[in-house]
Amino acid sequence: MILWYGRLVMSGYAHAYIHRGSIGNEAVARAFIQATEPEIDRLYEQGTIEGYQLVYVDSPEEAERELVLTTRVAPFAADRFPYVYVRIQPKEGDSGDVFDARLAELDCPRIA
Repeated sequence: MILWYGRLVMSGYAHAYIHRGSIGNEAVARAFIQATEPEIDRLYEQGTIEGYQLVYVDSPEEAERELVLTTRVAPFAADRFPYVYVRIQPKEGDSGDVFDARLAELDCPRIA
């Protein structure tokens, strides 16, 4: 199943996060995407970030297809699915401290 929200992102330049509460919990994963996407989209619309993705990952195949950094996800999720993988591409020269802090509040540690 593909459940993906976002705006253009160059995954090599994006910061990656995993939502811990969604690991192994489909309802929480879907609710997190629905609740968080408007807030992150506002950051995009305001020009605070270059792009973003909220990806619902429900299998190893989906993780591979979406270029998820599985070695970075493994300490959190191991082989448990689904989970929400988040990419935020900062503006050039931006360290990303603002959205790193906000995602940490949402139980999304930065993994790359």
